[in-house]
Amino acid sequence: MQNLICYVAANLPLGSVRNFDNSEACSPPILVRGVQVQLLFRLFATADGFNPIPLASLYNVDSWSFVMDSDFDGATSCKIVADNESITLSSVTETIGGESYTFTQVAVPIFDMASLQLATALGTRESINLNGELCGYDTNGEIVFIVQIKNFTIRNRILPPDVNSVDFSALQIEVMTAAGVRFRYSDDGLNWHEHRQSSDRFLSLRVTGTQTWSNAIRITKETNMPMKMDVWGHTELEAGYMTKPAIPFETDATQDDFGVTYTRYLNRATTVVHRTTVSEVNGRQSVVNEVAYGAWSNRQNLIYESPENYPKVVNV
Repeated sequence: MQNLICYVAANLPLGSVRNFDNSEACSPPILVRGVQVQLLFRLFATADGFNPIPLASLYNVDSWSFVMDSDFDGATSCKIVADNESITLSSVTETIGGESYTFTQVAVPIFDMASLQLATALGTRESINLNGELCGYDTNGEIVFIVQIKNFTIRNRILPPDVNSVDFSALQIEVMTAAGVRFRYSDDGLNWHEHRQSSDRFLSLRVTGTQTWSNAIRITKETNMPMKMDVWGHTELEAGYMTKPAIPFETDATQDDFGVTYTRYLNRATTVVHRTTVSEVNGRQSVVNEVAYGAWSNRQNLIYESPENYPKVVNV
């Protein structure tokens, strides 16, 4: 994946691309069809002079979206859509020309650079220009930040890659999953299921936010190794692994265990159960969190451990 920095004066809804210290106008980065990219938008609060947007001013942004298109017709599909769930906000410091600069950065990963809409627009042309739109939404879904950037150049490929000839290792699958790629599995390349089994010899993938699955891709022998599971029940081949909790599937406070609450995070034969014990000693409340693998029906008899002992290798 390419990382492309784009300095933007975002004081107005129609932003302008600038150089690193916001003293001169520049052209937007050039993207290539079929090549995954992460756009690193470094935002200025003024049209001139080094004055980054304060990081705290964007803390009310709960989610982001970024799209590119050549028109302003909401009825048509955008030619490029970022993996919006993976957009992140941060402060980055970089030394340029011997001096240190701190930027407010929004990192926008784009994994689907080969959409049908983009391929149709490019055809056999060398390149096209698209406009970009970055939006930030609060918890109510209201836009609290927006900047549009004109004239990104999207270049065509001379020789498009053949995804059917690629084998993926377990490490590659883990990296792509963390980045927002969804997988399904098969032992014959025809019949598919969501969770990997030891007999599976093929996988198919799609990018979050799209509906089209790739053709069958061979799985290398390495991917048949046992998978790890984190404290929330995500396996290493799932998008939320080691990054964010799953949605609790079921919670129960049994009458037999006073002050103990059980929560399971996956409805599977191998599942993860959290045990939370609340007690009071000398007027001071104590909360102990523990984790175990095992059947939900046997949750009171499982062997619980500290969450620091996870993730673990399990067969699922």
